[in-house]
Amino acid sequence: MRNVRTLSVVSRPMLLGLAALLWNGCGVAPEEEDTGSVSDLQVQQAAVLPDQCAPVPAAHTGYGGLVYHLYSSGKTWANAKADCTAMGGRLAVPANAGANSAVYSLITDLTYIGLKQASGQSSTSTGWQTPEGYAATYFNWSTGEPNDMDGTENGYQDCARMWLSGDWDDVNCSQVSPYVCEFGNPPLQCAGGSSCALGTDSNYHCYCPPGQHYDVQRNACANGP
Repeated sequence: MRNVRTLSVVSRPMLLGLAALLWNGCGVAPEEEDTGSVSDLQVQQAAVLPDQCAPVPAAHTGYGGLVYHLYSSGKTWANAKADCTAMGGRLAVPANAGANSAVYSLITDLTYIGLKQASGQSSTSTGWQTPEGYAATYFNWSTGEPNDMDGTENGYQDCARMWLSGDWDDVNCSQVSPYVCEFGNPPLQCAGGSSCALGTDSNYHCYCPPGQHYDVQRNACANGP
């Protein structure tokens, strides 16, 4: 029987409860992982649709139970954030030195990560947040960074980017750069003749050629509309 994708509304508290239950069943937390970050990713993973996928990355790696995908197509910080969310992940937030090294191992150019500075700050070093709006707890700024270009907080450079050294820099969020997405579980890679594409619901899904449909259980295209 052909699978039909349906989407029901699930409250955030229910998702948090499910994520906590799944996490407790795993026994031991990933090494050095940030608790708040894991919780956010688990909520996202609990909400991932059966056919939600991630396009094939330029490179990928894993660390501490998380998966990192590099996408080399340039985007602004906001568009990179939206693209990672559409895959069921988020723009990567290194939570410790090990995670930072994992992201660094992927990049070949100045690359966006998930930190953004909240508006209305009085200092260049305050107010840096995760994509979900929580205070970041780990930083690897290069010497003299973040500096808002001239050392004075002016709201001009509010997004974080990783240099080829693995250190971070603050840049204007409208700059176009590659980006790294972070996932709590390996995202679905479409197979069996299907391809991953952005849908009208702003999420990535596995799609099949005309005259076929996507079979979730087989991760493949099957005959029939």
